[in-house]
Amino acid sequence: MTNFPWLNPETIKLVHLLLNSHQKAFGYPLFVNSSEKKSELINNEKLFSLGIVVMAHDTAKDPILNYSNALALHIWERTWSEMIGMPSRLTAPSEERSKRARAMENALLKNSISNYQGIRISSTGKRFLIRKARVWKIWDEHNNAYGQAAAFSHWQWI
Repeated sequence: MTNFPWLNPETIKLVHLLLNSHQKAFGYPLFVNSSEKKSELINNEKLFSLGIVVMAHDTAKDPILNYSNALALHIWERTWSEMIGMPSRLTAPSEERSKRARAMENALLKNSISNYQGIRISSTGKRFLIRKARVWKIWDEHNNAYGQAAAFSHWQWI
């Protein structure tokens, strides 16, 4: 058993699907040297420590977060256990949630979008603007919708 919750079997599977789905959606890997030929543990560790924010949620009617890398945890000021299982809509301030929901729905319909921007809020109430985000549908090994992921490197406190 690992002390690192992002290395549990369920998360390792999710990361595998997330990386493959990014490649399918955008035609290039989420990060350099990510590959099915690499160890899934290595890909998982690289994604968790990546210098861009990466998050994912499931397919529930009110989706819950099921992945958040270290940078996302840092800017949302949450621990893994606080972030994972939280409704993803709570990452945005209440007055921004309808805009966020429309963008997520648009990404589902198109399978992916680029250049998304929106306001988010940390656990302590700090607001920040994310820009140039990519959002994509996560597909399982049977080509069924498994969730949705987002990645961005452009953000600033507001």
